[in-house]
Amino acid sequence: MAIRRWQGWVVAALGLAVAACGGGAGTGGDGTHCAAPPAERLSHPEEDTAHRDAGAPSVAVDGAGNVLVVFGAGGEVWARRYVLAEARWEPLVRLDVGGLRAWTHPLVAADASGHALAAWATPAQGLAVAHFRPGTGWQAPQFLLNEGELPDTRLTGVALDAGGHAAVAFAAFNTLSARFDHFVQLLRPDGDPRAELPMGTSANPEAALALHGSEERLDVALVWLGSVGRTLVTRGSWWFPRDSMVIQDAEVLQAELDGDVRGPRAAYDGTGRLHAAWARQLVSSDALILEHQWTGPDGRWQSAPVRLGVLAGRDDWALATDGSASFVWVEDGGARLWASTLTDGGWSAAEPVAGSPAPARTPTAALDARGALRVVWSAPVQGMPALHRTVREAEGWSTPTVAHAGTDEAHTTPVLRALPARGEALVWLRQRGGVHAVLGALPP
Repeated sequence: MAIRRWQGWVVAALGLAVAACGGGAGTGGDGTHCAAPPAERLSHPEEDTAHRDAGAPSVAVDGAGNVLVVFGAGGEVWARRYVLAEARWEPLVRLDVGGLRAWTHPLVAADASGHALAAWATPAQGLAVAHFRPGTGWQAPQFLLNEGELPDTRLTGVALDAGGHAAVAFAAFNTLSARFDHFVQLLRPDGDPRAELPMGTSANPEAALALHGSEERLDVALVWLGSVGRTLVTRGSWWFPRDSMVIQDAEVLQAELDGDVRGPRAAYDGTGRLHAAWARQLVSSDALILEHQWTGPDGRWQSAPVRLGVLAGRDDWALATDGSASFVWVEDGGARLWASTLTDGGWSAAEPVAGSPAPARTPTAALDARGALRVVWSAPVQGMPALHRTVREAEGWSTPTVAHAGTDEAHTTPVLRALPARGEALVWLRQRGGVHAVLGALPP
């Protein structure tokens, strides 16, 4: 594999790279030039029909900046890993050995020490997971549920803490109640299951998982959508000294009847505060309400809702370790890309992302360690699909640049992740002539 530097981007090339976009004089706020690099194909070569139905990629970054990408294709689960220190992609690895084929998109999470966990749902056998361990690589997959137990299972989240403890969230359809039962399965650092926690019952399988570990305990939280527009959270703790579990009753975070609630998010910041966020599209006025709540020093919930006043399409939410957050969304119809930022307990007014061309689609956002907001979205260039990127730092938005430009191909579901040091990881699906592939590009 040849490692090349393309106008400030580090690129791994295998001879299957897509042509770069044309140049331009613009320069991003972090020094990235307008010309885009060739992209690395992470899935099988285009002529391999096994990856024609590749699904949305899941991306995680460990503490050293290594990038793990997991995706499904043809019912199979595949993984690639980028080693940042060596600027190289490791070989493609199939995870679903032994017949543990997937029927939902797999998810992956990584911790600060380089461990990772991939999880996926199987057609009739519940959930399966595979561990990545530094030095030994991906381990053989294991079942989290017995064969035939809870067959209609939806994977909703996967998380790791710094000590190697893991959690997998899933919603199992209950045929008797015609509702989804939410569970979180906790795993010990050696991979052995510890407990399966019941978190709530709802008609909606959507949920968001968060995990935070300390020397004494492991805290887990699941934000989920209840009936009649309610948003709830269930929290639990695993106390290590006595190996005991404590589950709290579900708490109602929001119970407004006006609006369609979607996209719950959950995360712990670096201080151990739990953050929960979701968007609520009002039926009465077509306005967008961004809800955000977090736990204060006394454990009570604090709230910072904001009425953004713009009908929204696709959106993304990013949370930094210091508790600051950003929300990026597309105005209905793709007319404009907007952003709002949370600092000191309040959300800013909606602002257009500078220079974002229309129609904008599928935004993805990430906050890096310096507090810079990185945004990528898809929009055509001279009638051809392209991915665009910009960075907002203290002095404002950088000039948008083209992260990748195609010819006759469409880009879908881009995923952006900030690296611990300066830079980002961008992974997306490409559709070309009916062939789907997972590609990636990594600036330094």
